[in-house]
Amino acid sequence: MASLREIKKRMRSAQNIGKVTKALQMISAVRMRKAQADALLSRPYATELVNTLRKLPTADVQNPLLEPNDAKKQLLIIVAPDRGLAGSLITNLYRGVSRWRVGREVAAITIGKKAASVALRNKLSLVADYPAKEFQSLANNVVDQYQAGEYNSVWIAYSKFVNTMTQTPDVIQFLPVNLANVTGAAAADGPKAIYTFEPNPGQVLDYVIKEYLKSTLAQILKDASAAEHSARFVAMKSAHDNAVSIVKELNLQYNKTRQEKITNEISDIASANLFGTT
Repeated sequence: MASLREIKKRMRSAQNIGKVTKALQMISAVRMRKAQADALLSRPYATELVNTLRKLPTADVQNPLLEPNDAKKQLLIIVAPDRGLAGSLITNLYRGVSRWRVGREVAAITIGKKAASVALRNKLSLVADYPAKEFQSLANNVVDQYQAGEYNSVWIAYSKFVNTMTQTPDVIQFLPVNLANVTGAAAADGPKAIYTFEPNPGQVLDYVIKEYLKSTLAQILKDASAAEHSARFVAMKSAHDNAVSIVKELNLQYNKTRQEKITNEISDIASANLFGTT
């Protein structure tokens, strides 16, 4: 049986862990609310870009960003947190990438420090690493490389924010743009209006597609941030609750051990007095 000193030491350790996890939980709660709000507020803009793309006469206009290339290699942009303590978020992302990459020749660009570990564990060749704030530069470079024929297609792997309790790994196609699969707006029913585009539909389409790609990447980064802080909040809350539970169990064990020790000491004193009187 553990001594009172050992139990007391374990209680202090559990209490210290509980304080740390509680502080991290409170920090994550603030960041989670802000990240969720940012992710939700930017969605209407992405929706309107999709609506604009669907109004353009894409069938009559040639654009390299709508057509696949003949290259064999594919590019995967991996978006992951900079820090851990986010539960199974990074492990699930690794598993999602691992399932997707089977049978593919893939190069990787990473965003976030943990993204490099996801890429290396999947044995992907790293091309570059970008900070999240340079997403516009990344989008421009990826578009240039795709137009140059370096990659057959471009994909993005990230943790999709569903709600505070649910974050799912997802791999979506970034290039070529497939308007039939883009999400964010429903196709309008009924007769379609006829629009006039100036200076011409081709130039408008090229501009709107590039703006759509930047918006998509920005939205993914915001969703990934919301997923990260939500996962960390849930993980830290669970860790704090476990620490509190352990402290209660240890406190009960401490009291039982202390009571048992006192009882034994009283028994020893009573026995000594009994034998002393005889």
